[in-house]
Amino acid sequence: MPKTPQEIVKIAYDYMISVVGKATITNTRVEELEQIEENKFWRVVLSYETVGQFPFESKKEYKEFKINAEDGNVTYMKIKPPTT
Repeated sequence: MPKTPQEIVKIAYDYMISVVGKATITNTRVEELEQIEENKFWRVVLSYETVGQFPFESKKEYKEFKINAEDGNVTYMKIKPPTT
């Protein structure tokens, strides 16, 4: 059974946390969510603020994910540069 959009976003978030670590991430938001490749995959873009050594060093970063719509396996996670 295909995963719901909510399940896909949670999979992306959980995967990101497992790789990057929760301690450095705050204010996570869903920026983009779309089905691709004849609805076989989801493309998800999450943004978050990352904290540096000092509180004033925080910056916004973006991660893009490709996730299998059926089984929820993450195909990739990559840095997505912000659009200007």
